[in-house]
Amino acid sequence: MYSMKEFCKKVGLHRTTVLKLEKMGIIEPLRTPGGERRFTDEHVRQVYAYYGNKNIAKKEKRVVIYARVSTQHQKDFLKNQIETCKQFALTRGMTVTDVITDVASSFNFNRKGLKQLLDLVFSYEVSHVIIFDIDRLSRIAYNLFESIFKRYGTEIIVVDRTLDTPDKIDEITQELVSFIHYITSKIYGKRRYKSKLQEFVETQPVEMNHDKEDTNN
Repeated sequence: MYSMKEFCKKVGLHRTTVLKLEKMGIIEPLRTPGGERRFTDEHVRQVYAYYGNKNIAKKEKRVVIYARVSTQHQKDFLKNQIETCKQFALTRGMTVTDVITDVASSFNFNRKGLKQLLDLVFSYEVSHVIIFDIDRLSRIAYNLFESIFKRYGTEIIVVDRTLDTPDKIDEITQELVSFIHYITSKIYGKRRYKSKLQEFVETQPVEMNHDKEDTNN
């Protein structure tokens, strides 16, 4: 939740312009019991949508490199990703402001670095995200990431769109095996639990209440 001052700073607009947008019906601020205006991230999105997702304040937005490998043994590949993306940005005349990394499977969407990246994108602070290939975000969900990022005015730049090199296929295979092992462990874990529960129920003696029978005698 933002105050008027915080909101103006967030979207890069003067208070008078914000009041004009309110009068036009572009945004409808919330009101405190005391009548003060309050704004949310949805109001930020509405302002950017109205201006065509342009950088209203014309201030520099972030250019972020996101690099990821599956295991600690691939640290050299992680460094190569970062260096390749930096060189690519240089040839495009882009200044990299942030480098975010992860060592985790692409099937893991609870990555620390990915969360950091999403926080920046959702704050409308990122103009471009540079990745070595689509697998760095997620092969199975890349189109979803691309669609979401566009909504927040962020473009994803993929340096290498070659998908079937031996190294990439090997990495994907390892991740798939790891993912299948994880799912299988969960399934068999539940089965073992149910089996032990059933065994417990079947082996425990059943206590009978003989009070009523004793009373009748």
